[in-house]
Amino acid sequence: MKNSNRYKDIFSSKEKLSAKDIEQYNSLPQQERNAIEQKEMSDSFDQEAMEGWESVDYDTTALSKQKNPFSSRGKSVFYIIGGAIVIGLITSLFFMPIESPKLSENKITEKPIEQQEIILESSDVFLPEQIELLTKQPIDEQVSVREIKNDFQKMEEINASLPVLKPHQLDNNQSAGIIHTKTKGKEIYLQDLKLVDYSKYRSSSTIETKQFVLTGTPADLESENSDKYKSEWKTIQQSYSIYLENSMYYFNNGEYKKALSRFETILKKYPVDVNANFYSGLCFYNFGEFEKAVAHFSKCIQGDFKNFDEEALWLMANSFEKMNRGVESEKMYLEISKANGFYAQQAKKKLGE
Repeated sequence: MKNSNRYKDIFSSKEKLSAKDIEQYNSLPQQERNAIEQKEMSDSFDQEAMEGWESVDYDTTALSKQKNPFSSRGKSVFYIIGGAIVIGLITSLFFMPIESPKLSENKITEKPIEQQEIILESSDVFLPEQIELLTKQPIDEQVSVREIKNDFQKMEEINASLPVLKPHQLDNNQSAGIIHTKTKGKEIYLQDLKLVDYSKYRSSSTIETKQFVLTGTPADLESENSDKYKSEWKTIQQSYSIYLENSMYYFNNGEYKKALSRFETILKKYPVDVNANFYSGLCFYNFGEFEKAVAHFSKCIQGDFKNFDEEALWLMANSFEKMNRGVESEKMYLEISKANGFYAQQAKKKLGE
């Protein structure tokens, strides 16, 4: 606290004691002494100084060796504090957030909004009329996705030891063909549904399809200057595997019309494709179109892979029964029962055995 008072005194505007005041103190009349004493009393630093000079009988010889120590001390402290203030101002200015100058109204520019694309498959948007008019059978008359999955799983356990066709690439000129060997092909599962992996047997496998591309600014981000959506049809070559996977997604979710439209697109390029033929047959079966179902199941059985033969033959027999064509259905049930395959016991029940 004492030092604090001294700093205040140094920068105070009150009149300070001088060396001359101290030196002449003893020789001055009482009135002038009183004036010096008032200076002394107004400053604690001067009071202590006068006490010190009194102890040496006001000998100011030592003062001649210094050049105004009070002044130099004040200056040094002033420089230190002044420097600190300058540094503080520079630091504050450096870290102070700088605001961008406001643009005049005629210079305001709107940030461009990214264009977005929405891609729709033609078969998902526009269904062929003959498919659009189809109606599903009652649930208990359909072959449910769960039912066919259960059959696949059980058959997989039974037929685990059957030989698998070794992968073989065809020549580029045979991209739409398959190795002509009636055997079991390499299988994959999509949506837990069995499929032949044609990527192992076709040198190239693509599907030509049309996509509807909408390009523009989303409605919630539109402004007066933004572009409206622009539509455009594009013909593309899509990977068979990707196209089939999307098709199986629709089938798995019971959207048989969209799935069937896609399977027919596959069959335009690959007429003997057992995947598209089998699942097309299932779609038609669930729509009650048993003649068309039989046609696709028959093509599946006549195909180059036997992965769906048992299921297709069983569903063909069921289709003939639904159409009240007993001769054909009994003949097929008998064939199935003698083959002693997965559906043998069910076929015997149909025959009343």
